Amino acid sequence: MNAETTKRIYTCDRLASNKDMFERLRSKVLFALYQVLIVAGILLLPVGMLAQAVGIPFPFHRALGRVAPSHEE
Repeated sequence: MNAETTKRIYTCDRLASNKDMFERLRSKVLFALYQVLIVAGILLLPVGMLAQAVGIPFPFHRALGRVAPSHEE
């Protein structure tokens, strides 16, 4: 192998490594967001029940519905 081939292979490996790194970061951020939304939902359950009893809609399921499919990828 010459220097140019070695440089090209190293660059491709580095780009693949960066892509993997960002994919892992994205996955961890989505997991953390999903978990935060679950905890927020549990903690806000009494507020939601009170709001529903008074007649105010509490659309927490929409936020969770948007994050869950991304997290499951």
